[in-house]
Amino acid sequence: MEIIGVPQTRQSGSTMVEVMLAAFMLLLIALAGGAYIYHARADISQQRNRRVAMEAAVGRLEAIRGTIYNQIRPTTNLDFSVYYLSRPNGVWMNGLSDPGEMISVNNRLVPLTTRVRYVDLEVLSGVASIPDSTDMLEIKVDAGYRVGSADRVYLETYYAPR
Repeated sequence: MEIIGVPQTRQSGSTMVEVMLAAFMLLLIALAGGAYIYHARADISQQRNRRVAMEAAVGRLEAIRGTIYNQIRPTTNLDFSVYYLSRPNGVWMNGLSDPGEMISVNNRLVPLTTRVRYVDLEVLSGVASIPDSTDMLEIKVDAGYRVGSADRVYLETYYAPR
């Protein structure tokens, strides 16, 4: 009913367009927040896997450093070529091909590779000295941390007889 001479006022409340716009904006905010949380968790998981692979590589280098030089030195392959070192059943083994050692990272198997190269500085420098006094091993360890990916950690050191 309309009263003559009295201006009509708009009823308070929201129109359907305003409600839909507010719902859409809340949906966008929720999706952005969900995507941020998803990517943050993925980054945390990847960093955890990288840390586990790094610990495995460091553990391998520590095990090699705790071993007597002659147990890991190649006995026949002193031509400065690369050979692979593995430790099945607690015994160091060396060979010319990758033995395919695997470690578990987040319940997934990824490769752990140890490459060793014999280095004789007296031969490289051309200066003769006491035999075996300047021998050493160049040791490179790399460990994967994502299945089916080239993501790996690399560590390198030199080991000389004491």
